[in-house]
Amino acid sequence: MMLHATKNSTTQIHGILIGTSSSSSIQITDAIPICHSAPTKPIVDMGLRLVQASLDKEEIVGWYSGNERAGDNQPSSVSYKLAAQIQALNEKDAAVLVMINSDSFKNMLECHCDDSGRDRGFDVYAVTGNKSDVDMPLSTTNVSLAEGDWKSISGAVAEACLKDNAGVVDFENQLETGAKGLKNKLQEGDWLRNVHVQ
Repeated sequence: MMLHATKNSTTQIHGILIGTSSSSSIQITDAIPICHSAPTKPIVDMGLRLVQASLDKEEIVGWYSGNERAGDNQPSSVSYKLAAQIQALNEKDAAVLVMINSDSFKNMLECHCDDSGRDRGFDVYAVTGNKSDVDMPLSTTNVSLAEGDWKSISGAVAEACLKDNAGVVDFENQLETGAKGLKNKLQEGDWLRNVHVQ
């Protein structure tokens, strides 16, 4: 997510969150970048289908977005609707909507994230199908890491984001590459795997 936001710092970004879920928690294991412009129905539908087809034991658990304007950190109606659609399709109690928070993202890049996860660069919302879900993000105590701590993880993410060659390919990039991507055997433009991202 953060590499996607860094690469497309002047446009909105959108992507799919995959992982596992139970009745009491959702664990996000990966983020698949979809687009760096307004998400259209054909791109979202095809992206969701391709991601779903590539999954084995994991499932689509949510959506992530970053708004175009700095300081605009609230979920857009489109982001909310996409997360609510994922929640309804999965027939789960909730889905996750992660929003890149531009102020917090700047602080994360400057390595100001603390042990509690404040200034980690994003806010997390639980989407249950009720529009008031996105009035307030989950507190930092309700969002945790499976491994490591916020300070060291955010430092590693900041380092990756600030590298000159750090980049991520989204589905929209893949469509733009077309035959060139196929000719190169998708090595440089494989949006599902992004193998060069560690």
